Amino acid sequence: MKKISFALFLLLTVANVMFAQEVDSIAELKQQLIDLRNRLDAQEQINNNLLEKKNRDKIWGKGRYTNLAYGVSACAKQDGFKFNSDWNFSLAKGTSYLFPNKPFFNMLKVGFDIRWFEISATKYKSNSNYSGGSSWYPDYGYDDWYDDWYDDYEIGHYDVHIGAFGIGPVVSVAPFSSFNNGLRFLRATLYFHYQPTIGLHVMSEDGEVEGSMAYCNMMDFGGKIQWRWIALGVEGKWGSGKFSSLVDSDDFDYDYDYDYDYDSSSTKRKFSSTRLYISFTF
Repeated sequence: MKKISFALFLLLTVANVMFAQEVDSIAELKQQLIDLRNRLDAQEQINNNLLEKKNRDKIWGKGRYTNLAYGVSACAKQDGFKFNSDWNFSLAKGTSYLFPNKPFFNMLKVGFDIRWFEISATKYKSNSNYSGGSSWYPDYGYDDWYDDWYDDYEIGHYDVHIGAFGIGPVVSVAPFSSFNNGLRFLRATLYFHYQPTIGLHVMSEDGEVEGSMAYCNMMDFGGKIQWRWIALGVEGKWGSGKFSSLVDSDDFDYDYDYDYDYDSSSTKRKFSSTRLYISFTF
């Protein structure tokens, strides 16, 4: 009887040990399944974040752009004269740095814009308008005198502006970013820059080309409508610089006994223009 009881005891002990091991194995397996599920959930979250970022990047891009602009109107003012443009073109490259990474209200970002460089060229018409008052002489007005004087300039008047490291605020909104169609790529942007600029004024008389260079304080304000990688915009630009004069004060006598006190050392040249442009973003 004792042998039977001992055998049963051993059998129960072995069974308990085996059961405990089985329970531990099941618990370990269950924990492994939980860990695996957590890793899968974490990976799924990472994938969702990457997908969300990819979709945001399709809307907001990396901020780099290239602008090609045509000036629908441009003028320069100097010594009471207003020179209207014959044509005006410009090329600019820059980068918009927009924050936060996830837009406010899922549609709005703000930041700053750097215009890395910009080059523009303007040719002016051969006639000009004088804003200094009435003509000097009733029979031969100041405008007539200037038109005759200007006719001697074979290539006319040109301005070339080269700017770099312009900076200013920018705000951009993508109102349809939550849509699941092509409208989500549509966004509007407003910006302002102060642009340090070197200006070159060129003209020629009797076959001789003369030029004058100056530092110009230039500013611009504009906006654009963008869809994916292309945008259309409008921009106003203005500023001024003090150039050495290319006009000899003796020219102002022009066969008349009228002594005009003209300072030929330097003159302030003011610029303003309105541009339409196409922008390529990448």
